[in-house]
Order: sequence, then structure tokens, then C-alpha cells
Amino acid sequence: MSSGKLRGRIVAATIAAALLACATIVAVAFLHEPPATETPDPKPPATDRVIRDDLVQNSSIDGQLAFQGAKEIKAQKSGVLTWVPKTGKVLEFGDKMYGLDGAGVYMLEGEIPAWRDFRKKMSDGPDVRQLEESLSRLGFFPYRIDNHFDDYTERAIKNWQESIGQTTTGVITLGQVQFVDGKLRADEQIAGLGDQIGPGSPVLKTTDNTQAVKTDISEDQQSAIKVDAVVSIDLPDGESIKGTIAKVGAPAEKPDSNGAKKTIYPVTIALKDRDFVADTPSAKVTVNIQTILRSKVLQVPVESLMAQPGGGFVVQVLRSGGTTDEVSLQLGTFLDGQVEIKKGALKEGDKIVVPSI
Repeated sequence: MSSGKLRGRIVAATIAAALLACATIVAVAFLHEPPATETPDPKPPATDRVIRDDLVQNSSIDGQLAFQGAKEIKAQKSGVLTWVPKTGKVLEFGDKMYGLDGAGVYMLEGEIPAWRDFRKKMSDGPDVRQLEESLSRLGFFPYRIDNHFDDYTERAIKNWQESIGQTTTGVITLGQVQFVDGKLRADEQIAGLGDQIGPGSPVLKTTDNTQAVKTDISEDQQSAIKVDAVVSIDLPDGESIKGTIAKVGAPAEKPDSNGAKKTIYPVTIALKDRDFVADTPSAKVTVNIQTILRSKVLQVPVESLMAQPGGGFVVQVLRSGGTTDEVSLQLGTFLDGQVEIKKGALKEGDKIVVPSI
């Protein structure tokens, strides 16, 4: 073979080898090349709705659960104190309130305090009518009630005295009964057993048989707190019960924690379910009050507001087809992440963009 042909074959072989190497490099590069990534679609903007609702402010204040109507029971005659009811006992009409010289002093119903003996030939008066009404409720006076003490009154007294084990004299001397308007709860003994007491001496501290919560509210809360408004009350054991505002008292001045005077309004809250506190005569509680600052107003989230360079705020309203319009607003009350819309081309249910979500 000639040298020229030999050189030609060598060149051809070299070119073929080079081409094969390039193909291999290309194939390897193709196999190791990462797959092409698709550009994700832009994330749609977060949105919320325009609503119409109350703007409600929640506040919590300290309160005191206690029995109401504290009063002292005072003796109307002299004697040695021989019996008192147990603390917490509820006294009803006809019950013995306390004992003097071994005899009971009994509770009758009425608003007029006893001020004289009840006996024949006493002058007429509304206190006689009150006695007959009370004896009637106890079942001892089935006659016509009037202001006159007569044989029927005497007979009713004797029947009542017999029922409680007293001598049937037909006479009630001053100090043997006390007239009270409503049930009482024995709260605290003042005089000790064996003490010699006289007319006007305090014997017992009592309350009404009604528990309630008392608290104070500030001047800025007073305008929004209404009688019969419902509140929730957190008890020491973790339970929560409902109550209603029964009374908002006259303003009074009270020093704050720094000694500065502030105006407060005393509030009494009636309990809706007293069974939860039947075993808790007194306790510190927390009163949770909801105050409606604005009623049934258009609102948007504060996060949807966009400040404008020249002042003021707009929101972006999302229209059908995905377009947005900027709507200028006049704002009202801010509360808990919401803001009242006083003026602006918005309506309840509009979908608005919330850029910061």
C-alpha cells in the first residue's frame, strides 16, 4: 500500500474517532442536563369581604360577688340573748329571728316597723292592718282585713301563739315580733349568747337572700352600658355565668391606684343562674362587658387599607374578570383590626384585596 493511501486512512480514522467522542460528550451532557422548569403562575391576591355588623368592644373589669341588702337587726326590748340562727340560714315569714330570755322573736311580713303593743282597745291604724295581713298569709286570719283590732284579731293571735308554743294571751307586746319586707339571710352574729341587750342593740347582720355582682365603670363606659344588657361573669373556679345589668348608680368620685380622683358609676349585676354560686357566698370575679360602639356599620379589615401619597386611604375592589378598582374611603371608628367605612363606593359583600396577608 502506498504511503499516501495509508495517510488518508489514518486521517479518516482520526476524524471518525473525534466525531464519536463529540457525540458521546453531547449525549452525556444531555443526560445530565436538568429538566427545564416552568414559570409558576402569579399567586392570586388575598381577599376579604366588606361586612355590615356591630363594632363591639370587649372589656374586663373586677367585680365582687356578694349577697345584697345588708342590714342590722336590732332588739326592740331588753333581755338576755339566748338563741341566734346559724350563719347562712334563710329566714322566712313566721320564722324565729332570735331569742331573748328563752322566748323567740318572730319575723312577720310588712314595711311598717312595730312601735306599740297589739291588744284590744288599741287605736286603729295601718299597723293593725299589716298585722292582720301577715297573720292571713300565715293561715291564721281568714276574716276581713281592716285597721281595727277586734275579737277576730285576738283569736288569730291566739291561734298563731299556740302554733309556736307560746302562751295564748291574744296580745303581742312590743319586741315579740319584727316586721320585715322580704326574706332575710343570717350573715353575722353581732351580740354574743348570754349578752344583756336593750332596745336598739344590734343582734344580727343580715342580707337579702339574693346574690349579685357589684362593680364600678368609668365615665367613658357609662354611656354605652345599658340596664338589661347581658354580661358574662368569670368565677374563681373557672366557670362562667351570665348576668344582666340591673342598675347603674349615680356618679361618685373614687381615688385610683395613684391617689388621683376619678369619676365612677357603681353597677349592680343580677345573676341569671344562681345555682352555680349557691355554695359561694362571696368571691372576687371578673365581669366581661361587650360595648357596641357603632351599630350595623360597613367595615373592612385595617390590613386592606392603602395609604395615598396626598393623604387618605383607598381599598382595591376585585371585580369580575380579575380586574381591580381603587375606591377612596372616609374612615370612622377603628376596633380590633376592623375599621368603619363612613363614606365610599362600597357595599356589603364586595370582595376587596388585602395586600399584607
